[in-house]
Amino acid sequence: SPLQCGLGCADIQLEARDACRFDLRLCRGLRAGGYCEVRCKEPYAGSPGLASCPADNRDLTRQPQWSPPECDLPGTDCESPEEIPEGYKLEADGSWACEEGFRGTPVARCVPDDRCVAQIELSGCLPLVPCAVPP
Repeated sequence: SPLQCGLGCADIQLEARDACRFDLRLCRGLRAGGYCEVRCKEPYAGSPGLASCPADNRDLTRQPQWSPPECDLPGTDCESPEEIPEGYKLEADGSWACEEGFRGTPVARCVPDDRCVAQIELSGCLPLVPCAVPP
């Protein structure tokens, strides 16, 4: 039987907030069986992700399988939110802490919104809940 080769994949399509931080130049025109790195655009930084096009691809509209990189701005490049989410408080030294009644380790990431404006995204503080009393 003749050798069958797969078709190249379509280019990765990004939402506006991801187009601000992901560099897909190495992934344009990805051929069947090919791999590429998805990198962070300046000034974002982080470890690259990988994208691949299956060797047996038969669909020219298929986007590559990919894992996005974690691209963040340094925390100092991001303004504090106008409204601080419930469970978080901003300390005098500029660090984040969990509010009274919440526990955890607050994590502040600087990520773009849909207009590519850097916003702080907070996670890690969870509300304290009473333990259930055994019957």
